[in-house]
Amino acid sequence: MQPGNLPPLDPQIRLLRYHLTRWDLFMNWMTVIFRNRILQIFIPVSASFHVWRMLNADADLARSIPQTIFFGAWYLLGYAFLFFLLNGILAAVNAMIGKQRGIVGEHVLEITDPGLIEKTEYNDTLHKWPSIRRTVSVAGYLFIYVSESNSHQIPKRCFSREELASFVAELKLRSSRAGD
Repeated sequence: MQPGNLPPLDPQIRLLRYHLTRWDLFMNWMTVIFRNRILQIFIPVSASFHVWRMLNADADLARSIPQTIFFGAWYLLGYAFLFFLLNGILAAVNAMIGKQRGIVGEHVLEITDPGLIEKTEYNDTLHKWPSIRRTVSVAGYLFIYVSESNSHQIPKRCFSREELASFVAELKLRSSRAGD
């Protein structure tokens, strides 16, 4: 990529400074189903299989179609409750146990000509423009994917809507031009 092909960086939109907490780590874990494409397929398929098995286990009971729909919905709700309960327990354990150095604390993301730089007290990382895959907005967070499964989690509460929109627009402009 030729840096001369892009307009100069605006200092107002090239830097995001934010603080991640353990609560943010908990929310990261809880929202992964909405961001991970494999889980978006696996969870509904496994839930459907679970409901089908439960309904077939009771196949000797003569049920009407409305009763079958009711019990199917009941089993599906039970599956969802159990899934979110277990996911919540794992999320809490993951967020609260361990020091989480380099994750909990202040982060700085900066758009530069070579790529996106992330800085914390413990690291200084350059993600070259071709590595920026996508941005996803879920549950009060912006996720910038720097690979298929690794992302930076940015709490929207730290910025105005306009600040984030400008930063994302600049990020997308630079990452889309990386392949040119």
